Amino acid sequence: MKNSIVFIILFLCLNISIKAQKFEISYGTVIGLNTSFIDSKSGVDYNYPFHEQDKNFELTTSNKMDVGYNIGIFCDISPVESRFNFETGIFISKYRSSYNLTLTYDNYFTIYSVDSWSLEKVTENINTEFSIIKIPLNLGYNVFENDKYQINLFGGLSANINMRSNNTIVDLNMEEHQLYADYFISYQAGLKTYLNKLVFELEYGRSLNIQKGSSRDFFPYEMKVDKLYLNTISFSFGYRFN
Repeated sequence: MKNSIVFIILFLCLNISIKAQKFEISYGTVIGLNTSFIDSKSGVDYNYPFHEQDKNFELTTSNKMDVGYNIGIFCDISPVESRFNFETGIFISKYRSSYNLTLTYDNYFTIYSVDSWSLEKVTENINTEFSIIKIPLNLGYNVFENDKYQINLFGGLSANINMRSNNTIVDLNMEEHQLYADYFISYQAGLKTYLNKLVFELEYGRSLNIQKGSSRDFFPYEMKVDKLYLNTISFSFGYRFN
């Protein structure tokens, strides 16, 4: 299936370049570095195990970003005498990061009929590593161009195939489940600069929800994590063959 996707992208670019008479086609290769982090839409379960008099809940997320890489091919299709263009391609990206979810709360309890409070803290640390096949569909706009330079702004959506994730969850029956989805959609925006045949690209991307497993099976039972999002910042360098 993965090889089929690559051939489909290449075939479409070749087919368009043969048939299109009113379009300019450019294609090439890119390689670059990225950094990423996970953020979450999180909450606290107020029904259990907390007492109704518990107070002062605080759930915080901290991230440690690491460096990954991108490599792939791109294809740009520009109508003649138009500032707009369509960008696609296929890329392999590796993302690395880690994050902590920390819950701090005042726990209510009673000893010998005396009400008391104690400060409680629960932390979950997660190291993430993704290997992803990314197929972007972007709309670009040419903001500046002369004989040597061209600057484009672009934005759009990407289909992502999660090839590898080193995170699994273990439920109460000691069965393993995947924490992250195998397929997900992301959106991105960025800046692409052409200098003759050279290409420079800066891009920010953010996924839709990538959580697949139940938060009750993975995170401490005090936490309720509804959604997880992958954020990426990439800088790439490439060469345009046409």
